[in-house]
Amino acid sequence: MLKAMRKKENVKAVMWILAIILIPAFVLWGGGALLRERTQGLAGKVFNQRVSLEEYLRNWEAVRNQALLLYGRLFEQIVQYLDLDNQAWERIILLKEAKRQKVRIKDEELIERLRNLPLFQKEGKFDPQIYDWVLKYYLRTNPLRFEEEMRDSLKISQLVEKIYNQVEITEKELKEEYIKENEKAKFSYFIIETKDFLNAVEIKEEKELIEYYNSHKETFRKPETVKVEYIFIDPRELEKGIVVPEEEIKEYFATHPEEFISPQPTPQ
Repeated sequence: MLKAMRKKENVKAVMWILAIILIPAFVLWGGGALLRERTQGLAGKVFNQRVSLEEYLRNWEAVRNQALLLYGRLFEQIVQYLDLDNQAWERIILLKEAKRQKVRIKDEELIERLRNLPLFQKEGKFDPQIYDWVLKYYLRTNPLRFEEEMRDSLKISQLVEKIYNQVEITEKELKEEYIKENEKAKFSYFIIETKDFLNAVEIKEEKELIEYYNSHKETFRKPETVKVEYIFIDPRELEKGIVVPEEEIKEYFATHPEEFISPQPTPQ
């Protein structure tokens, strides 16, 4: 970061506090797996462009650093569920699109972002000593590399915001989509088994059966199906005109107390 942001007094006590709170046993998760079966320094292709192993590892480290800052001491417990490999590829794709759309981040924007991160602050103000310490002992990286990661992250954020701003959706469309995702229906059904009626069918001669089959062959090519009929009942219509005496309400409450017991919160 800018040199002016690194000139402050030593905050040794704060360093010890952060050491106790933040430092997990550091492991380069998946390092061996990343190198297997990748030859000639090629990790893959994006938009038909070659992605070097160095570029992939740089972005993998960036998403790992973001996870470390976000989850802190919980990182080791949840890293197996984060799929950093997939996140690294998503980051590469978004950065290439940001480059195509010529997204730029000024130094002032980067500095403002770093200054406002609570992790690098002491008493509400950016502290360069804390900043340097976290990068060196927690993230195991250097300022130049970390700041480029943050610049790229800001590019992605700006790209996503730009795309969101281009999306237009009416209130009606939003409501319809919400209903489609959340609407539920309660229904009842019953099944009528065909075999239950076979005994009531009387075939006088086998000839009739053969003639019917020959004249209706196509109907026997269809797979077995189920015929379902729905009856929609609006509870609000049923409620109209219904009046329940207070005595009945009290009686029901007294005979069904288990239905009115609030569930207890699960201990964390």
